[in-house]
Amino acid sequence: FPQSAQRDEATYLLGVSYLRAGDDRRARRVLRDFLKDRPAEEGNAERNRLRGDVSFALCQTYHVPQPRDDKELELGVKALRDFLAAFPDHPQAVQADFWIGQSYFNRHRLEDAVREFKRFIEARGDQNIPELPQAMNLLGTCYLRQKLYREAIATWEQFLRTHVTHSSWNEVQRQVIDAEYLIGTEAYAARRYDEAREVWTVFQER
Repeated sequence: FPQSAQRDEATYLLGVSYLRAGDDRRARRVLRDFLKDRPAEEGNAERNRLRGDVSFALCQTYHVPQPRDDKELELGVKALRDFLAAFPDHPQAVQADFWIGQSYFNRHRLEDAVREFKRFIEARGDQNIPELPQAMNLLGTCYLRQKLYREAIATWEQFLRTHVTHSSWNEVQRQVIDAEYLIGTEAYAARRYDEAREVWTVFQER
């Protein structure tokens, strides 16, 4: 058994070494073969733990959360979902879950990113995790880029209420102000002058 555990570890490290060297194809082959050839074993905690590490590393061969193209995005998101389904209690599970929305965001798939960030926030809203305020901030940014300014403001105001000690608090507060100004700008451009004047009056009084 000790020799078997060492072989498992060596195979995992071989896959990771290819990954770190930028050889995604070889890394993927080694990591996939590991999962295929080394199934979960009852009572073999080390093997089962390592399978989770291998599955997470496999996700990274698609460069999530910054996939370079839409093919990597789709394959990477699928790999993340497979990892979460198989290893929901893995130490990297929260990060992997967050990476789904972040991957869509980084490929400018805003509707998909909104859906995934909302799901993440709803599912993990009672957890004390650093990814939660990040997801909330990025969700607001998605809304802003979609010109859904009021939704962006509401999301960021929730951030300001619930994450008062976060390092991005001042930045998010500025984003709220910028979004409020954009509401007035858009109203003015559409010749809704009364609305623009009302928005900017409130804006000046803040």
